[in-house]
Formats: sequence, structure tokens, C-alpha cells
Amino acid sequence: KDQKPEQAIAEALSDQAANTLVTFLAQVKPGDKGKLGVDILVDSNSVTAEDVAGGNKKLNLVFYAAIFSADGKMLGNQSMKIDQTFDANTFQQVQQHGILTHMDIDPKPGKNDLRIAVRDNHSASVGTLIVPLQ
Repeated sequence: KDQKPEQAIAEALSDQAANTLVTFLAQVKPGDKGKLGVDILVDSNSVTAEDVAGGNKKLNLVFYAAIFSADGKMLGNQSMKIDQTFDANTFQQVQQHGILTHMDIDPKPGKNDLRIAVRDNHSASVGTLIVPLQ
């Protein structure tokens, strides 16, 4: 299946069933200026690192957070990319502790879900999670 990354993510986010090729934990809490703070911790064993010169490792991940209404309409979204090369020592730390990132997203009124997706651009694997918002 030859899909553009954005198309694959859009389909994964609109799907009610979780994608589990990339595994992660997420914590959502009220953030600054009325935004929602979203912390995402990716299990480094569920993503692939590319070998680059000098024994370094490169990660290429995209994080998406989208607010969906009860009837399945996307009300807002945010994305963030990590495209970074790590030396061997730093990469060992990443493997032990995971990949932690933070995003802020505007909440929308109503009984909505926050849907989070992480895509490993190297392997095209995706993981998703749905968090009901109060």
C-alpha cells in the first residue's frame, strides 16, 4: 500500500480501532492559556533508527494530536516532527528511557476525543491512541 504519510495518518486518526505498531503512553492535562498539554512517551523499541555515519543513529518521527467531535469531525489538530541524529551514548539513553515530547493543543467545546498518532517515517509504522476529553 503506497500512501503519503499525511494520508496514512488521516486514516489512522479517523479509525476507531487503535494502531499498535508504534507504542506510546500519553498524558493529557490542562496547560497554559487554556490549552491542553499533551505529553507523549514513545517506546523506543517500537520505532526504527537509521544507521548514519560515525555510528550515529537517526530517528524520524511525526507526532499528531487531533480533536474529534462525537460525530467524527476533526475540529483541530497539531503536529510535530522529530528528525534528529543521535550519537551512540545519547541514543543508548533514548533506548532506555523512550522518546518524550510535549505538544499543546487548543481544546474545543463539546464532548470530544483527543486522538494521538505517532508515525515512524523510517518504517511507515503508526501507533494511535484515543483519549476521551471531559
